[in-house]
Amino acid sequence: MEDNSRYGDLLQRIRDLEKQSDTTLQRIESDYQIDMLVRDQRISAQPEEQF
Repeated sequence: MEDNSRYGDLLQRIRDLEKQSDTTLQRIESDYQIDMLVRDQRISAQPEEQF
């Protein structure tokens, strides 16, 4: 099968999609971390309620 050009094309497409999905996942993780930092800063900036 490795001699078949369509098979080779499919393998390359799979590799490309894996790289793309890894990049997308890294962006999502980074965005999530930034969102959590912003949320934590907002929470700590709010005055504490006194009972």
